[in-house]
Amino acid sequence: MGWIKNFFRTQPATPIFDEYSPQFTTPPVLPFVCRVVSQSRPSVTYTVNVDLGDNWTCTCPDFAREHNVLGRSRYFCKHCITIGYITGLKRPKRWRRSSGGKEWLIGEILTLGNGSSRMTVDGYVTKSELRDVYDMTPRLIEKFFRIPDEEAVFPSMDGEYRGECELYDENRVKSVVNSAEFLEEKEKTERARESARKGNAKRAETLARKRAMAEKARAEAREAFGGCIYVVRCTYSYGWHEYGVYARDLEHARQLVEQWFRTDEGQYESSQLYEDAVDDYQCEMDEYRELMRDSSLGEELQKPERPKKRDFKLVIEDVSKSELDVADFEIEEILLTDHGGRWSHDLFGNR
Repeated sequence: MGWIKNFFRTQPATPIFDEYSPQFTTPPVLPFVCRVVSQSRPSVTYTVNVDLGDNWTCTCPDFAREHNVLGRSRYFCKHCITIGYITGLKRPKRWRRSSGGKEWLIGEILTLGNGSSRMTVDGYVTKSELRDVYDMTPRLIEKFFRIPDEEAVFPSMDGEYRGECELYDENRVKSVVNSAEFLEEKEKTERARESARKGNAKRAETLARKRAMAEKARAEAREAFGGCIYVVRCTYSYGWHEYGVYARDLEHARQLVEQWFRTDEGQYESSQLYEDAVDDYQCEMDEYRELMRDSSLGEELQKPERPKKRDFKLVIEDVSKSELDVADFEIEEILLTDHGGRWSHDLFGNR
């Protein structure tokens, strides 16, 4: 964007922009004066002026007419809005009223310190401003500002209805927040907030203390337990699984796995292996039937053999000490560490 700086240094004339002009990398210094090409009449230009007080004016008929509306402190015509977008001086906006009034709602989009944006409307307060600026809780808003005074309409790009923003008359808001009733409710809210903060702090302190005690007890139990992680290899007819077991010694690890085999979880392991094998078998049978329909005369096909449930019973083959970290296990916990060989039926592989 160096051309912009050179343009202002070398061109004494007022710069001319249209809606397609590139945006500035940094906003220009005030005061700022430029000309904007009319969108409806390209041969006509209007002058937009922004003075040191950030007051915006335009020489277009729309601005002259709307700026004189009684009670309106400022107005942004479409040329002002275009220049605001191009220069980055501000993000001026105007919205239609949901009540159907012909007058525009005037405002801008403010960029907050945390990088987020917030809509602001002259003469009105938005719900987000009730929360953020006036520090109102949802309960206070519901009690004192249940019904909005106006709503700003957000049209979509194609002009269709997109949504509304509830607005509250600024004078009404100021009157309410200075009323005895509101101050009393606000005080109640602050007391409730303070009580909640103390309660949260106390709960957090209690939780931290319980966690510290639990960690200490866990560490003491592990020290007293001793042992390490042992890898137990369990085989079945078509493959194997390996389990990590936090046990005192080799024999203890073997006993834990044997006991686990008799639990619902342990029995599920073998059942799942079998069910996976049956699913694969069904796929192989579908392929076999398709090949039978399309096979040439005399071609021999081997029919897949249905898996037998007894072939998927896990049996301990070997127990060995490992270098796995005990911090990843609880005492006497059993975890699958390696799925081992993928289930594969010999007959399937021979076809």
